[in-house]
Amino acid sequence: MTSWIRAPPPKKLEQKGLFFETTDAGFCSNFNQFLYAYAFSVAEGKSLQVYDLSNPVAVNYPLLKSTFIDVSGITYVDAMSLGMSSTRRNINRVMLNAQTQPIATLREQAQRLFQWNPSFIPTLQPILESANLPAEFDLGIHIRVGDRITTRDRRTVPVDDYVKAAKKFQTDSKKGNLNIFLMSDSLPSIAEFKKKSPASWTVYTLPSTLPNQDGHNQGQFNRAAPRVRLTAFHSFMAELLVMQSISNIICSMSSNVGRFLNYTVEYPENIVSVDGSFTVI
Repeated sequence: MTSWIRAPPPKKLEQKGLFFETTDAGFCSNFNQFLYAYAFSVAEGKSLQVYDLSNPVAVNYPLLKSTFIDVSGITYVDAMSLGMSSTRRNINRVMLNAQTQPIATLREQAQRLFQWNPSFIPTLQPILESANLPAEFDLGIHIRVGDRITTRDRRTVPVDDYVKAAKKFQTDSKKGNLNIFLMSDSLPSIAEFKKKSPASWTVYTLPSTLPNQDGHNQGQFNRAAPRVRLTAFHSFMAELLVMQSISNIICSMSSNVGRFLNYTVEYPENIVSVDGSFTVI
């Protein structure tokens, strides 16, 4: 009778760490998901590998590494290594961890993670200098329109709501005049806000470079030429840089931009949301 030699069962591959990759979603969506993956890696006590070369800017553009400083525990890679566990496959655990974290902890981690890369700032300086902005602003406002509204993912927030919130801020702060920085993906919304602004307000914006200036559409943006996308990315990041320097902000917490600002500004208690309170989603 022939005897069979039994081979030992293969060893289970040890999970050495976690792997996060960017997507073709919006910039702040990628930033926020990066934060949640990082928070999960900290909670799990594991290192985090990051592949950030697939994103809305351009093929092989290092979205995260070029924008923010290196952080201990994070390694940028060209591919997923053996033994790494994908945060995308564990998204339910990643999001549960983020949702159960104290918001103060998430903010602390965000402010560690999203420190601007000093080599990136000079790229934005010509954009800011050409706008002739004042040294400081009383109020920053972000109006999100675009595909988050047209796809009915979020409810429409009228421009009148932002105007009303700004008037309340002026009354409460007892400021006779306001310098307002307005960030929006919609030129019609900017025009409407300026039209409805009292004479005591001076409203500043950066030139819009979005492919669709009636409101951001991610699919359309991703189909634009690489040069157009890179220019729009730089303008968007210049707007974020200005917004982060402003002590009082009006925005929508249903927007990834609003949530990113909530994580990264110095005074999150001074953020007013026009569409409900902050939640991690």
